Amino acid sequence: MTMAELALRYGLSLAGVTGVLTGVETVEQMAANLEIAARGPLPQDMVQEINRAVPDLPDTLLNPWHWPGAMR
Repeated sequence: MTMAELALRYGLSLAGVTGVLTGVETVEQMAANLEIAARGPLPQDMVQEINRAVPDLPDTLLNPWHWPGAMR
């Protein structure tokens, strides 16, 4: 599984998420993203493994609103 597939499908696996916004540069990338999204969310056991492997990060890193130079 590519990192792009993992990221997109992980996003689709989160509770309350009904869609994932991705950036694309070509029609081919859009087609690939649609194909990946059609595979649906990741299996729950894989989501749990990812959650265990990734540290909890502070909101100041995750939320662009808190980044230096953010438009307010």
